[in-house]
Formats: sequence, C-alpha cells, structure tokens
Amino acid sequence: MVHERDIIGRPMNGETAAFEQVVIEYQNLIYTVCLRILNNPHDAQNAAQETFLAAYRHLADCQGDSFKPWLCRIAVNKAIDLKRRIVRLPALPLEEEALALPDASDPAADLIHKEDAARIREMVDTLPPRYREVVQAHYLEERSVADIAASHSLPLKTVETQLYRARKLLRKRWNAHEEPS
Repeated sequence: MVHERDIIGRPMNGETAAFEQVVIEYQNLIYTVCLRILNNPHDAQNAAQETFLAAYRHLADCQGDSFKPWLCRIAVNKAIDLKRRIVRLPALPLEEEALALPDASDPAADLIHKEDAARIREMVDTLPPRYREVVQAHYLEERSVADIAASHSLPLKTVETQLYRARKLLRKRWNAHEEPS
C-alpha cells in the first residue's frame, strides 16, 4: 500500500520515478471510474492516462490525507470532459462490412460500394503518415494490431491509439462530406 505522504512528497522532491508506484496502486480504480462514465474501454483508458498526468502536474494542490478521493475526482472530471468532447458519429463504412463485397444481384449496391470504397481509400491517403500506415496495414492488408506493432517497433497501445484516432478523423471527414452544402 502506498502511503499518502510518500505519494505527494517523493515526486515533489524530484523523485519522479516514485509516481510510478501511484499509477500501479491506483490504475485499476481510476480505469474503473472512467469506464463507468464513458462505457468505452479505449476512452476510459485515455481518460485514466489524462488523470495520472493531471495528478502528477498538480500534486502540490492535493491535501496529504485525501489523495485517493482527490485522484478519483480528477478521474471523474477527465472522463466527463472526454465524454463531452466526443461526438459519437455514425459508423464510418471503414469496418469490415463496408469492405466486403456487395450482393452481386444488385448493381446499384455494387456501384455505391465501389464509390464508398474509393472515397475511403482517398480519405486514407490524406491521413498523416503515422495514421495512414496503420490503417492501410490493418484494414487493407488485414494485419493484426500486434503484427503492425512488431513490424513498426511500436508499443501495442500506440498502434491501437493511432487506429482509434485515424477512424475518428475519417468519421469526421466522412460526415463533413455527407452534410448537404
């Protein structure tokens, strides 16, 4: 168990590695708090990371005998902030069903599918290189996230985050294109 005085004192005295104990001690609690608000594991993980960053930056603001509630309050605020920022957009037809072949008996559906697929590929080409590479590898080359991480010498979570952000950016662009002028 981490002692609250150590939690605040050691990192504030220049022992930045001491904060790692805080993360280990409270990571499950903070993730759970965020998950209950966001109902999305990836978003909860992002909010939990933001919580620990904010807590580290503002350790001096914490009262020594109330660290756990203070940290949970930061988590709640970060999760609520993230929930407000996230505009849940309709699914972009980038997922597997959009790339699957349409019913051959419906020429109109086939044409729409081809147009959508071409538009998606054009949009993917305009992504920043780090996002474009992982999207192409995952969706077009059908490689696993673990395989992409290993081949690019990146942590698994980095690749997952890049895919998440790329999909979010593509959804935004897709919907901007769909809105009537």
